[in-house]
Amino acid sequence: MNSKKIVLIIVLILLALLIGFVIWKYNVLNDLSKKYDQSLKSSNIYYHSETNNSAIDYFRKDNIVKTILTNKSSNTQIIQWTNAETNENIVVYPASKTYSDNKSGLMFSTLPTSQFIGKDAPIFLTSLLPTVLISSKEYDNQQCYCISNGGKKEYISKKNGLMVYNESSSLDNAVRTYKFDIVTDEDVKKPDTTGYTYQQ
Repeated sequence: MNSKKIVLIIVLILLALLIGFVIWKYNVLNDLSKKYDQSLKSSNIYYHSETNNSAIDYFRKDNIVKTILTNKSSNTQIIQWTNAETNENIVVYPASKTYSDNKSGLMFSTLPTSQFIGKDAPIFLTSLLPTVLISSKEYDNQQCYCISNGGKKEYISKKNGLMVYNESSSLDNAVRTYKFDIVTDEDVKKPDTTGYTYQQ
């Protein structure tokens, strides 16, 4: 066998490996994207996000969403409650005993999104990028795919396609946990504003 044939065989083997790697990346990203879209459709989900400075508790049951944002340093909270069916949307500030209508919309209208998956993510093009690397890792006792591209790195849950951790996040590298079908009517109960001052 001459040297040209050997080189050709090596090139073909490398090309086959590269194509196989691209297909594997695409399949992983596509599977995570489908799971993420399915998670978004859940009518009952609890989401907790925590950093050194703050915490977010997000409750959704049917058409009602209640979000509690806690500032750890000042030990204060902001509570947002929204009922999509009745079009009610209020924000409550317990520390100052005030509340207002929130006309700007939800603070957190959906679950955290990844730049690598979801309906707006260019999955096929992402799969082709040699800089995008995918590996299996555990983070915060959750089985994840670690997806990195340059200085950006995200840990996505293998189970539900939701982001567990984002090293490059501007949200102080929040660690996130999710639970399905545990939110009760009490969890999403409208905040009691008796004795509070309404602010326009």
